[in-house]
Amino acid sequence: IDIDVIMTGKPRSKQEKLTRIMEIIEELESESEEGCARLKEIQRRAASEGIESSLVEEAIRSFRRDGIIYEKSLGCYAIVR
Repeated sequence: IDIDVIMTGKPRSKQEKLTRIMEIIEELESESEEGCARLKEIQRRAASEGIESSLVEEAIRSFRRDGIIYEKSLGCYAIVR
């Protein structure tokens, strides 16, 4: 039994991937002249680490809904500070 599923409703492996997606957004945002992370670039970098595109899209929807990130321009996301 994965205790993380009981405590958070998400398996540890998914939590770790969601955390990594957030880190990727933060990295890309700081590297970008626009000050935001493009969806395609988030997906590309995540895919290189074995994170599927569908999870990236799910994470972005969840992060936006929870007010953690916002869409600064079409398809480009930034962390709420």
